[in-house]
Amino acid sequence: MKIRKAACYCRFSSNKQREESIQKQLEKIKEYCTINKIELIREFIDEAQSGTSDKRTSFLEMMEEAKYAEWSYVIVYKSDRMSRNVEDSMHYKKVLHQYGIQVISVIESFDNDTPEGGFFNLITMGMAEFYSKNLARESFAGVLQSARQCKVMGGYPPLGYGIGKNKKYIVDEKQAEAVRIIFNKVIEGKSYMDIARFLNKKGYENQFGRPFRAIFTDILQNTKYVGIYEFNKRSSKGIEGNKSSRVFKPEKEIIRIPGGIPQIIDNDIFEKVQEILDNRKKRRRNNYRKSNYLLTGFLECKYCGYGMSGNSSYSGSYKSLRLVYRCNHKQTKTCITKDMNLIYLDNYIEKMLRNVFLNIKNAAFIAKEIKKRIVEYKQQLLYEIESDKELILQKGNEIKHFADSIANTRGQSQQFAVEEMNELILEKDRLEIALMKKEYCLEQEIYITKEEIMDQIREYAPLLKQEEVISKKDVINRFVSRIIISNEEVATEINLFAYSDKIYKGQVTLLVREERDNISLKQNHNKIKLSLNNVYIT
Repeated sequence: MKIRKAACYCRFSSNKQREESIQKQLEKIKEYCTINKIELIREFIDEAQSGTSDKRTSFLEMMEEAKYAEWSYVIVYKSDRMSRNVEDSMHYKKVLHQYGIQVISVIESFDNDTPEGGFFNLITMGMAEFYSKNLARESFAGVLQSARQCKVMGGYPPLGYGIGKNKKYIVDEKQAEAVRIIFNKVIEGKSYMDIARFLNKKGYENQFGRPFRAIFTDILQNTKYVGIYEFNKRSSKGIEGNKSSRVFKPEKEIIRIPGGIPQIIDNDIFEKVQEILDNRKKRRRNNYRKSNYLLTGFLECKYCGYGMSGNSSYSGSYKSLRLVYRCNHKQTKTCITKDMNLIYLDNYIEKMLRNVFLNIKNAAFIAKEIKKRIVEYKQQLLYEIESDKELILQKGNEIKHFADSIANTRGQSQQFAVEEMNELILEKDRLEIALMKKEYCLEQEIYITKEEIMDQIREYAPLLKQEEVISKKDVINRFVSRIIISNEEVATEINLFAYSDKIYKGQVTLLVREERDNISLKQNHNKIKLSLNNVYIT
C-alpha cells in the first residue's frame, strides 16, 4: 500500500500565548497521522506570528519547499492556522493544489452538521478547482459505476466503434474494416503514407468523415481494439493549467477492464504490431541506421539498468583510437561498470551467433533445447497463474473490507479509505489483465520444428557475413533480446521464438554466460563450444 507523506504547519499569534498551544497542535496532528496511517516527515512552526499576514518565515519556507516536496499533504490543527485572511487562504490553498498538495484540518470536518464543517465549506465555496477531489469523491461512486459498466464516458469513439443505445461501444463494421487494413498493412511493412493512400483510394474515411492522413500510431497502440476498456488514462491539463493530451495519469488511477468492449483485432496481430513499433522506437532511439556501433541498443548495465552505447576517443601519446561500450549512466560518475572493448564484444557476439545459434549443424540440438525450455516456461506459467489467482482473491477480500469500513467512517478518514480501496481495485484490475495474458500464453500451442529452425538459419546466417552494420543488426535484433554487462561476465539472452515465423505471445529465452576476461583475449575467439546450458569460449 502506498505510504502517504505529510508536512504540518503550526502557528500561534502572541508571544504571551502558552507554549503548550503549539504542543497541543502537534499532539493532535501526530495523533491524526497515526490513525490515518500518514507519515509526518516535516514540521513548519511560526511562533508569535499573526495570521492576518502571509509574511511568516516558516510559512513562506513551506510554500517554497512545496514546489519540489515529497510530501502530498499539509496538515493543520485548524484552518485559521494557515491564514485568517480569506483571500490569502484561498490563494495559497490553490497554489498548493497546483503542486499536488492537499490541506487537511484535524478538528474541522467536511460535515455540514457541525459548526466547523459549515464554516470550512463556507470558506471553500470559491475554491472549486482546489477542492475538485472532494467533488470527485462525492460523485466517485456514480462515475465508477458507469466506468465499471464499460460505458462511453464522453468524447469521440475511436475509429471502428460507435455508441449504442445503452451508451456502450458497438462495432462500426465499415470503419472496423479500415482498422484491420491498417494493422495488416503495418505487418506487411507498408509505410504510413502508403496505408493512407490505400485507404483513401478505396473510399474509406476516418471517424470524422474525412480522408486519412499518414498518422496511425494512436490507432495502432489503442488497446480498445483487443477488447480492453480504459478510463481515466490521459490528463487533460498539466500543472500549469495548459492542455496536454500526451500526459498520462499515474497507473494507479487508470481503470482497465479486459473484455469490456467488442474486440476488432486479434491478440496475436496486435502483439505483432506492438513488436514492430517497439523495434522502430529502438532504432530511432539509437540512431539505428546511421550508427556504426553494432550492439548499441541491445546492451544493459547489470548494476544500474541503464543502456550502454558505443564511445570513441583518442588516447596515449600516439593518439590511438579507442572504441568501447560505456554505460550511459557513467556521465554522472555513479556507475561502477568498466568500459567494454567494442571490437572484442562485437566479435564475440557475431561468432557466437554464427558458430552456434545460426549453425545448421546445431539445428537438432536447438530444437531439443527449445522443446525443453517450452515445458519449463509453461510450468512456470502454471505456478504464476495459481499465485496470481490467490493474490486476486486476497485483493478482492481487502476491497470488501474497505467497502464495509467506508460505510462506518466519514470526513477525511472516509476519503483515505476510498483512495486505498481505489488503489486496490486498480491493482486487482492489473493482476487480472496479467492473468489473462498468462492464461493465453499457457493455452497457445508452441511447436517449433527442426525444419523451421533450419529455414531461419538459412535466411539469417548469410546476413552476418555482410559488411554492412545494418544487416548484422537485423540478425541481432531478431535473435538477441538483450546483453547484460557486468564487471565479471557478459550474459546474452537468446530469443528462441526467433526460429519460427509464427506469432507467439510471451518469450522463451536461453541465457548465454561468458567471463569478460575470456572475451577480452583475442586467442580465445577462434572456437566456440555449446553445452546444454551455456556457450563457452575455449
